[in-house]
Amino acid sequence: MAKKTEEYFVPRYKATRTCAVVCDLCQKEKSYPRDVSDWSTNSYDVSEVIVSMNLGTAYPECYWGEITSFHICPECFENKLIPWFHVNGNAPTVEEYDG
Repeated sequence: MAKKTEEYFVPRYKATRTCAVVCDLCQKEKSYPRDVSDWSTNSYDVSEVIVSMNLGTAYPECYWGEITSFHICPECFENKLIPWFHVNGNAPTVEEYDG
């Protein structure tokens, strides 16, 4: 997983935040993301790639688990991951949405 973090100071304690995300395939860096899966370049665009697996246990009163993920930019998703699935006999599910 390629996430860069930085330390910053808030009165009385030191905290850490994500300052950049790096694509695991092409090493493209996206600085100061709103979210680690968001690769958009402005406030109104949506360019989100999520490739992860969440395994765990969930009870009504508690839960625990582990999330395994890759950070992949939209270009690598379209130009590397989708073709890999096609070569292996699979096609993506494409859904449209509006609000």
